[in-house]
Amino acid sequence: MNEIFRLIRNKTRRNRHRLSTLTHEEVTTISARRQSEPAKLNRLVRGDLDWIVMKCLEKNRQRRYETPDALAQDVARHLRSDPVLARPPSAPYLVGKFVRRHKAGLATASALLVLLAAGAAVSTWQAVRATRSERAQSSLRQQASKPGSTNPSNANEPNNCAPQRKTKPDGSGVNCMLRT
Repeated sequence: MNEIFRLIRNKTRRNRHRLSTLTHEEVTTISARRQSEPAKLNRLVRGDLDWIVMKCLEKNRQRRYETPDALAQDVARHLRSDPVLARPPSAPYLVGKFVRRHKAGLATASALLVLLAAGAAVSTWQAVRATRSERAQSSLRQQASKPGSTNPSNANEPNNCAPQRKTKPDGSGVNCMLRT
């Protein structure tokens, strides 16, 4: 009788902890009844189902399910991947449930965000290139517009040439001379 009172007074252990105390033969028997592998048995009982069973086995009546319908609704929530009422609603748990329910939508949104970030990075890179190119051209124009500067790239333009023809010692001619 003392053993029964001790069991009643002790806190009920979670199902997955009970599984770890079973012998190999007992685990094999239970997994054969459930038609699963012994290694996967602990994973099957872990999570929401563990919380639901523990709420059913709660010693305090106020903490148990009030009606069998409440238990059925919590099991239905588990099957729909909705948060169950037997478990405390922590932020990681609620986010995990949301992600499991909306995998496709979140994958699409993530892909769009990656594409948006890549587009922003490419356009920023192109804007920096254009700005640098514009600065380089602006500095070249300023150098060309200064008096006394010679810019070989503008030597063949008619506005920069004097109307004289000079010949080189080898006999070839120069179409124009740079104005100074």
